[in-house]
Parts: sequence; C-alpha cells; structure tokens
Amino acid sequence: MFKITPRSNDHYLVSQSNNSDFKFNIGHLKAASVLMASIALVACGSGGSGNPATDDETSINGVWRSCNIQGDDSEQNVITFLDGVASTQDTEHTGTTTCNTAKTSITIEEGTVSYTLGSAVTVDGSVSNITTATKLNTEFFGESNFDAFDLIAIKDNVVFFGNSDDTNNGTSDALRPTQLGSDGFTKQVALTSIDGTWESSCTPDDNIFVQESVVFAGGDFTFTESNFGNDDCSDAATVLGAEPGTYTLKSQVTVDGGVKGITNATQINITTSDTTFELVAISGTEMFFSDTDGTNDGSTEALRSTQLDNGAFTKQQK
Repeated sequence: MFKITPRSNDHYLVSQSNNSDFKFNIGHLKAASVLMASIALVACGSGGSGNPATDDETSINGVWRSCNIQGDDSEQNVITFLDGVASTQDTEHTGTTTCNTAKTSITIEEGTVSYTLGSAVTVDGSVSNITTATKLNTEFFGESNFDAFDLIAIKDNVVFFGNSDDTNNGTSDALRPTQLGSDGFTKQVALTSIDGTWESSCTPDDNIFVQESVVFAGGDFTFTESNFGNDDCSDAATVLGAEPGTYTLKSQVTVDGGVKGITNATQINITTSDTTFELVAISGTEMFFSDTDGTNDGSTEALRSTQLDNGAFTKQQK
C-alpha cells in the first residue's frame, strides 16, 4: 500500500484605455502554483466486474494526486509513474484543509522506486466494485512510501493500492496484500473543454472600475475589456476593446499548487495576430491562466510559463 501518514489584492494589469492600443493578453492576471507529479493504474471493475489486468508499463504512466485532511491542516500526496520508475512527493500544508499554501507548505518526504507489473489477481470488490487488480513490485532507490510487494488497480481515473496490514504487510511476495485499500489518487488529465463565458473580478483603476471577460466556444474565443462607473461593475459598460481569436488545448502539466491548491493545468495556445503559449486550469467555477511575469512570458513554446496566476475568471451562468 502507498502509505499516507497522519500529521498532527488579486493583482490586475489592465490594457490601455484607448481602443487602438487594446491588445489581448490573458496574462493580465498574476499568480503562482505548485508542482505536482503522479501515478498510474491498471485493472478496474465496471458494474461489479473487473476488467483484465495488464503488464504493459506504458499504460500506467501518468500523474495522480490525493489531498488528505488532518485537523486544520492537510497533506498532499503525489506519485508519478513513468516507464518503470515511480517518484513520490508528500507536502504538508498548515492552516488549510485543501492542500494549498494558505499559511505554509513543507515537503516532508520524497522518494523514487523502480517498478514492474506482474499478473492479475482477484480482489473482493469492496473498493469501488473493483474485482481485478495487478501485482506491483517495487525496488527502492532511497526512502519510499511503497510496499515492495503490492497491488494496484484503477477505476474512473482513481488509482488504488493494496491494503497492507500486520499480516499482509508487503515485505515479501508471500505477504503481499490480498485486497485493495480505500485511499485513492485522482489522475491529473488535460482539459478537453473550456467553453463558456468567464469574467474577472471588478477591479479599481484610478477613478474607474475595470472588468475583463472571455467567451470560449469550441476553439474560438472573444476577449473583452470594459470600464464601469461603480465598484461592482453592474452599471452600463464602456467597452475598451474586444478581440477575437482561436485557441488549442494541448497537454496536461503539473504546477505547484500555490493557486487554490491547483496542481493540474493544461497547456493552451492562444492565437490572435500572433500566438502565445500559456496554461489554463479550472477549479470549481473559477478559471486561472499563466503567470507571465518575468522570463516565462509565453511568447514562445520554450518560454511557456510553468505556474499559474492567482487572478481568477468566474464562469457565468446562462
């Protein structure tokens, strides 16, 4: 079993107010994030019956994460499986139950193992109705949270490990767990749709208030920036500029969790008169984009930002 050990002014930059100077820049909003990396799976059950296991190591490559509440604090557990090597990182977050950096975060444990997958075994279906798991054997390079002889299974993008106990503690093949534990890790995957209307907060700028909105629809978007006379941006808008463009969602990447505890983002290429290379992530009804301050300004693929900005766009209900 992978062990989880219990332990007791958004800042906005707005465009020029002259329409001729208006330029789409989704990186108006600032922030920072959390690196994450994670895990893999194999056999799962559907409707109470298990699917066949696999010994194809490439099929379990991926990024998986869990967040465990511990009183007023929380601990993020991340595992990365990649072509026979798995790495783990545990981070303790104090003063927050959502694994973000509300007060402080400390990396408390890291480890790396090599792994191989073995044959399929039958389990009792008590965890997510999974009835087939796969043997997972690991060899430590250093400290590790893995049992040397374990089980692994996945269902609905959640991976589970063996339920090791005093009898079946995973120290030998004979003592390999025979059932799954209930602690799951959620796979981090790329966004496939960001369609909708999203608005920034109403932000003061000298004697006016500014709000930005972006409408995404199946690969097309329109970005609009408007001025308002009141502090909730509810009166008549003066549109500073509107710019259409196209976008493409690319691969999943990990970020450091410094923004709303988000560790899973998606690369997005945004094209207007030119192309910028950014990140996008969604948490609940909020959307976040790249932190494009500094060197990683998104002007090229090589300069794509690796973290998020903390300025949020909120999804508007139809």
